[in-house]
Amino acid sequence: MDIDLALIVLVHIVSFDLMVMNPFDIARRMSVKVTFCGQAVQKDIESRSRVVSAVLKLCEWHEAMAAKRAAVHTEAEAVEQRWHSVWIQSLEWQLRIEDAIAGRHVRTS
Repeated sequence: MDIDLALIVLVHIVSFDLMVMNPFDIARRMSVKVTFCGQAVQKDIESRSRVVSAVLKLCEWHEAMAAKRAAVHTEAEAVEQRWHSVWIQSLEWQLRIEDAIAGRHVRTS
């Protein structure tokens, strides 16, 4: 029970100190806490700057790779179109050869 009484007295003393304390002292103590908190946040931000920098570099790399992939895709489509043209010409020549072998005369343009 003596401990409970001592605790109650201590709480009242702290409360009394807060009531009697100069408002400027309260503001100063709060400012120290805010400054400390701000410094902690600043350090946290600074410590994560490497991670953010790495993520940005990865994004830039990804964009560069996407541009290269788009260029390769465009080239692949062009090669496919040329191949298709060559294939069509080969079919035409195969038809002409077969007609010539069969004895039919095909007029060339």
